[in-house]
Amino acid sequence: MIPHSRTTIGTEEVEAASVLLNSLNLAKGNISEAFKDEFKKYIGAEFVNLTSSGTMAFF
Repeated sequence: MIPHSRTTIGTEEVEAASVLLNSLNLAKGNISEAFKDEFKKYIGAEFVNLTSSGTMAFF
């Protein structure tokens, strides 16, 4: 079998996901707001909205 991609998830990502999942605030909360702020700075945008998927971003 020829692998088409390799997982690049390390210990830091697993720990961050665990913190988020254990917080029970998947859609709202401090972690989501912090991500929005960091992403906004990263792409240089004034506004950012989080969606559950690319399809939901259309609606």
